[in-house]
Amino acid sequence: MANKMRLYQHSARCPSALRSFLDCNPIYQCFIPMLFHEARAENMVYGHKTSNVDPEPANVIMMGAIDNRRVAHYLDHVPLPPAAYAFSYQQRQQQQRFFFEQFLSSSLQQLPYSSLDLYKVAIIAVCK
Repeated sequence: MANKMRLYQHSARCPSALRSFLDCNPIYQCFIPMLFHEARAENMVYGHKTSNVDPEPANVIMMGAIDNRRVAHYLDHVPLPPAAYAFSYQQRQQQQRFFFEQFLSSSLQQLPYSSLDLYKVAIIAVCK
C-alpha cells in the first residue's frame, strides 16, 4: 500500500505526468499559476485589449450564469499560488470562472476531465 501511495504522490508532482494530463485536459491549464512577472505582463495586455470595451454588459452576462454564490465559493477556495507565482486576471476571472460554471452545469455522471492512464510506462533495466 505504501508503494502505491508513493506512486500517486509522485504523479501529482511529476512534470511529465502533469504535462500529459494538461495535454489531454487543457481546460485545467487555468489552475497552473504563472511567474508573477508573466501574470503582470498578461494583465497589462488584457487591460489594454478591454479598455476600449464597456465591461458592464459582459460582466452582467458572465456573472449571471449558473449559480453565482457556488461559483464564487469555488473560486474563493482555489489554493493560492506559491511565492513568486500568480494567476493572471484572465485566468482567474474568465477561465477559472468558466471551468466552475461548466462543472456546476454538467451532470453528475459526466467526468470533468478526460481519463488518462499515467502509468502506461515502459520499464528499462540497465544491467552492469
